[in-house]
Amino acid sequence: MILVTDDILPRTTNSEIGDIVWSDHVPVSVRLQAKFDHKGKPPWRLNDALTMHKDFRTQLSHDIREYFHNNTLPELEPTTTWQAHKAVVRGIFISRAAY
Repeated sequence: MILVTDDILPRTTNSEIGDIVWSDHVPVSVRLQAKFDHKGKPPWRLNDALTMHKDFRTQLSHDIREYFHNNTLPELEPTTTWQAHKAVVRGIFISRAAY
């Protein structure tokens, strides 16, 4: 038995109950139609090809060290600094990929 919510039921394209082979357990499968909502831009994805360039890796390491040097403050929660660093690193990758 597979329980689904009302919004998933219309997207059900196929369901199967397998054969009982040995025990009272039976494989059950459900196929759903994918639902893609293209609202706005797709999520950002890391261009990992940039990491193949030694000069970029060196600059990135320098930028990350500089970020933590400038932003590790006693009055600031470490989790806030960490979350913000991810945005900074993302910006570095986007900037480098743009040229």
